[in-house]
Amino acid sequence: MRYLFVMLMIVLLTPLILRGCSDDEDKKTENHVWKEQTDTIKKADDVNQLMRDAAKKQQQEIDQNI
Repeated sequence: MRYLFVMLMIVLLTPLILRGCSDDEDKKTENHVWKEQTDTIKKADDVNQLMRDAAKKQQQEIDQNI
């Protein structure tokens, strides 16, 4: 009887323990402590890429005119 009780507890508690240890909640919420800073860095990277593209286009125009 004791063996059956222990097995039943293991079967019932295992899914609860595994669910409690999962990272699903963190992945669903995108609001975190550093969200504002990471958004600012992302915007800066986008602006930096625009500047690189503009410089590359300008260099190509200069090379064509030479």
